[in-house]
Amino acid sequence: MMTLFSRSIFICTSLVSQKPPPDQVVSLTWNYDFWRSESRQLQKLTWYRDYRIQSADLLAKALAIVVVWW
Repeated sequence: MMTLFSRSIFICTSLVSQKPPPDQVVSLTWNYDFWRSESRQLQKLTWYRDYRIQSADLLAKALAIVVVWW
């Protein structure tokens, strides 16, 4: 119930308010160019310092815990 209430507030607020200028939003929005440049930076790191690999590992461990204890 609270999720639906929050969602309706977010939708109404976004419909009523003005759209922000693109230069304000560009740093907060995901795009493929950012993904590529970040991938090049992450290639310089060792595999265990890459946050993407750490995230996938954490997700796999959490899933394993759920499967074992279910």
